[in-house]
Amino acid sequence: MDFDTVSLEAAIVISGLSRRTLWRRIAEGAVRKVESQGGGGGGCSAFYK
Repeated sequence: MDFDTVSLEAAIVISGLSRRTLWRRIAEGAVRKVESQGGGGGGCSAFYK
């Protein structure tokens, strides 16, 4: 299964959710954290649903 990834900053803009809410959803397992592949993301991790 292939998933698209976006940076945390992009997820905030796209979803309209706060950073805190996204981290809470990660903790709950609703959103999964994956390691960044580079690409100038400033060290941000990427996320997918």
